[in-house]
Amino acid sequence: MKKEEAGEGGDDAGAGAPSSMVLQLMQFLLDAAVHSVAAGAEPAFVSRCLEGAGTLMGWIDEAVATAPRVLEVFGGALAAPALAEDAANAVAEVVRRKMSWRRKMEA
Repeated sequence: MKKEEAGEGGDDAGAGAPSSMVLQLMQFLLDAAVHSVAAGAEPAFVSRCLEGAGTLMGWIDEAVATAPRVLEVFGGALAAPALAEDAANAVAEVVRRKMSWRRKMEA
């Protein structure tokens, strides 16, 4: 069994089985945000769901982070007026972290 599949990680802790689990958690948080807004949940709860999803998105590799399902769920969050700003901030934070990490790797 590979290290990644055993959950031990490595330099790329987002590979293999752990990546799948992180993806499921991220999708759960995004879905929770969308459904919570529809149910009239507290804005702070919705913001935390989006922030958590954005953080998790930064932990997985780009192929998973840009999977159609992930983009569809983030797109749904961006399309909801009450979620648009928080969802955009979460995506911007992921992009900022990814770019910062790439610059360090290229240096």
